[in-house]
Amino acid sequence: MGKLSYNSDQPRPEYQRGNFGLMERGKYAKQMRESSNLTLLDPDVAEAFPNLQVVNDTLRHLIERAKASVHTPSKK
Repeated sequence: MGKLSYNSDQPRPEYQRGNFGLMERGKYAKQMRESSNLTLLDPDVAEAFPNLQVVNDTLRHLIERAKASVHTPSKK
């Protein structure tokens, strides 16, 4: 038995569309967005932060400052 010739731009004859069920574009996109903590910076903000380390260091510093500025009322 020799090789079957087929157009490489088309699926092989044994692959029929009906065998694959419903195909839905972006089926898991919402689930991925909800489970990811990826945040895109606006271009002007990204210019100030050349890499991930600078972003993390700056955010940690802001967290420390925010915690230090919170006044808890003293009990009398």
